[in-house]
Amino acid sequence: MQIVDLMEKADAGSYRMLCHLRNCAEPVTLKELSQAVSLSKSTIRKYIDSFHEQVLLDTLAIHITLKEDYCQLELPVNLEWSELLNSFLTRSIKYQIINYLLEQNSFSIQELCQTLSISEATLHRHLAGLNELLAEFNLNISNGHWQGSEHQIRYFYWLLYSQTWSLSKQQIISSSVTIQREVQLIERLCQSSLTAEAKQDLSLWFYISHKRWPGGKKDSRVLTNLLIPYQQNTFFQRLEKACLRYFSRYAVELDQVEAYSLFAFLVSKGILPRHNMNFLLGFGGPVVDQLTKLIHCLRKEEICGWPLPDVVNDVLSQLLHQAYFFKGSLWLFTQEYDVNQSYFISLIKPSHLQLAQEFFPDDEGQREEILRYRWHFLALLAYLTKPVQKVYRLGLALTGDSLMLDLVKLVLKEELASFPYLDVLSYEKDQVYDGLVVSSTFCESVPYPIYRLPATFQSADREKIAYWLQEEVTKKRSL
Repeated sequence: MQIVDLMEKADAGSYRMLCHLRNCAEPVTLKELSQAVSLSKSTIRKYIDSFHEQVLLDTLAIHITLKEDYCQLELPVNLEWSELLNSFLTRSIKYQIINYLLEQNSFSIQELCQTLSISEATLHRHLAGLNELLAEFNLNISNGHWQGSEHQIRYFYWLLYSQTWSLSKQQIISSSVTIQREVQLIERLCQSSLTAEAKQDLSLWFYISHKRWPGGKKDSRVLTNLLIPYQQNTFFQRLEKACLRYFSRYAVELDQVEAYSLFAFLVSKGILPRHNMNFLLGFGGPVVDQLTKLIHCLRKEEICGWPLPDVVNDVLSQLLHQAYFFKGSLWLFTQEYDVNQSYFISLIKPSHLQLAQEFFPDDEGQREEILRYRWHFLALLAYLTKPVQKVYRLGLALTGDSLMLDLVKLVLKEELASFPYLDVLSYEKDQVYDGLVVSSTFCESVPYPIYRLPATFQSADREKIAYWLQEEVTKKRSL
């Protein structure tokens, strides 16, 4: 699904025009714009005039200029695209239906027509169009209720709101005491803190789950079958017990679908810390089988070797879990996951495209979802293909107060400016370094090359350290 599909016809045309202009670094002619978005020149002019009449664009500091048949969009660098999106979506009947169903969990035709101030014929037309879009998620709306797997309903809402709600609105949700306690429950299970981004994603998931609680019996048959291979997984068992115990405090009837859908979300969206994911993958299962096959293929093609970079496990396990548990995707831009328009296209080889086709084959009704998987997979291959310059970590183990240490660090950074991939850091015993500059009294045994100062740091040491460092970097590169 593309977000533009939820908009009213006129707004959809306007939004496509904005998206195209956003991707153009230089002004484009009206003719080029007309061909790109399938709108006439007169319609484009009309849309631009209507934009200028909207107070919102002034508020967001958005400017559309039309001069001598050339058009250009100017956006502030700190613009939240969700704020612009909402100006289109708030007028969308399909979007209002979706929102209403989350707040009320059901509706009657008469009731919803009155709320939206539309006729029954108009409502039925929009419901039919919405159901066509929701088929990608294996969902539909019938008799005023959601029909489909509960984890899919929550996933759809999460995809929609995580991309269309402003950062401030999501932060308000994250600040809820109830939501914070539930996030802390997951952190205790992980025995580790989650990243700020993971907390925000998880907070929105819990918020949507709360809204879905009053809806009566939930359909979890599909997810239950998918989770059969995970029943002996220790992390899954801990999560299920913790959820049943924690959520029993609420005065609503909750069942295993809470833990089941939460588990699917945690492993599919990169929420869990790396050590938890590695522990979880150690129990095997269908996703691990696919992951092993994929990694074997990448090694056979000499795209990655030994040891396996952590990023490979991170990206592939997340993609494969998403493909295993969830259906559907939501694009904010019409060419968001078009590989030919990607920033890494120059790094992609024909063999990479064949691998993407093999592991994420075409699936009727899931075209956009498959394209998104291929896009992320190819981005990983581009990353692995492009040699990444390793940063050389130089530690300073010097005596003296913090002022002198900072001054030496500053002087060395100036002297070593010709080394672009160099970090000059204060020495800490539990950290790893590529080399150390140490004081004359340094007595620890370390497995790194050392430059030992004969006394206090002198001006002559600047050039000597630079020469020593050049030799060490050359040695390291030759290994």
